[in-house]
Amino acid sequence: MKRTLIALDVDGTLREYGGIIGKETIERLKQIAHVGICSARNDAWDIARKYGLGFGECGKYACLIHFREAWGRDCIGFLYIADTAQDEEEAQRAGFNFVYANDLKLNLGCGEDIRFGYINVDIRPISGVNLVLDLENQPLPFEDGVVSEIVAQDVIEHIHYHKVENLLRECYRVLKPGGTMYIRTPDLERIVDKVLVKKERLGALSGYKLLSFFIFGRYDNPYDVHKCIFTKELLKELLEKIGFQVVEMWNDDSNLICRCRKQ
Repeated sequence: MKRTLIALDVDGTLREYGGIIGKETIERLKQIAHVGICSARNDAWDIARKYGLGFGECGKYACLIHFREAWGRDCIGFLYIADTAQDEEEAQRAGFNFVYANDLKLNLGCGEDIRFGYINVDIRPISGVNLVLDLENQPLPFEDGVVSEIVAQDVIEHIHYHKVENLLRECYRVLKPGGTMYIRTPDLERIVDKVLVKKERLGALSGYKLLSFFIFGRYDNPYDVHKCIFTKELLKELLEKIGFQVVEMWNDDSNLICRCRKQ
């Protein structure tokens, strides 16, 4: 499977140098991605060796280009985690997505919704994905309390109902206190109202076919299958059981949308 490429700045990013990314996160990332140090420090080589990471040459932009040339053919996504506006400019010049180290944001189950400024995570090695990860069976590769925001849009319904609580607990674990999670998932009550009460149609679909479409998914690919379903009340109950504070919850057509935060 093709891997992704993650470059880490040193100052303001690594915990030993004023940031929040520690050795535990680095070791987890190394298992699923190419990870290297990108820095203009004179001791960058020594830091890279200390963490067991790659390094190209001094100068951040030059190092990013070196990484693309060295690993680019085998990589589907390029991510630079650093801490300044200049770092962001250099990332854009080098064709890297950029995430601020002290404001880590995750876009889980992103599919083709690739967002600049977020770590885009998906089980499929789609171009632009920053981490290829099986959210149903693999933990999030971050230490406790380092993530500011999580977007879980159209993803939890694709996690088996025996495992969806595990994923939500992982989200809670990696969020900072006060960190926010946004969820969008089908709402069974709205689906039943649309199909069985109002008898709406969607193109050629109606009746049991439309009901099955909403509940079980599109089946456009092997992963586009729904494995669990919620109502607003049931999702709120689960989130509060884990420890989240549900801030607001509303409907968008047949979906329910929830904004919650770690207390």
